Amino acid sequence: MSTATTESPPKTAWPRRRWTTAEFDALLNGGFLTEGSKTFLWDGEIIEPMPENEPHANAQDSLYRKLLRLLPEEEWTIRPAHPLSLKDGYKPQPDLVVLPGTPEDYLGRVPSASDAALVIEIADSSYPQDSGEKLAEYANAGVPRYWIVNLRDRRIEAYSLPADGLYQDRRDYPPEAAIPLTLDPAGVFFGEIRVLDVLKNSLRPA
Repeated sequence: MSTATTESPPKTAWPRRRWTTAEFDALLNGGFLTEGSKTFLWDGEIIEPMPENEPHANAQDSLYRKLLRLLPEEEWTIRPAHPLSLKDGYKPQPDLVVLPGTPEDYLGRVPSASDAALVIEIADSSYPQDSGEKLAEYANAGVPRYWIVNLRDRRIEAYSLPADGLYQDRRDYPPEAAIPLTLDPAGVFFGEIRVLDVLKNSLRPA
C-alpha cells in the first residue's frame, strides 16, 4: 500500500523591484506575507532574514529583561522585534526599540523614528549591516540613540547625536564595563546595565 506524501509549497520568490511601504503593508494585509514573521522592508526590498541563533536570542532576552527592570512601565514601552517606520521603503524590525509612553499610545499605528528613544540591534553575522547602512539610516531618520550589541567583538557600541547621516558620538563598552541608560528628550538617567550581564550567555570562545 502506497502512502501519499505532501510536499511543502515552494518558497515565494519576490520579483526584483522596489516596494513602497504602502505596497508592503498591502502584501501583509492581503496575507501574502506571514503575519508575525520577521520579514521587513529595507531600501524598497523585501528582506527575509536568517533565523536568529542562540547567542543572538540570549543577548536579546537578557537586555530586554534589564530594560524592563530599569524603565517605569507607565512611562516607557519596550518592543522586541516589531516594525519601526523610518521613511518610505524602510520598515525594519529592530531587535529592541524603547518608546516613550505606554503600548496604548501606539494602538492602530506603527511607531516611527520620531517616536523612538533608543533602537538596539543584536549583531553577530549581521554586524556589517548593523554598523553600516542601518546605522546611517537610523541616524538619517533622527533616532537619538542607537546601540549595537556586538557579539563577535564582545562589546556594546552606543551611538548618539545624529546629524547628516552620522552619529557624532560613539562609545564602546567592553564586558567589564557598565553602559549608562540615558534617554531623550530630557536626558534622564535610569541606571546602568553591566555589559557582561547581557553577553554572558552569548560569548563565543575567545
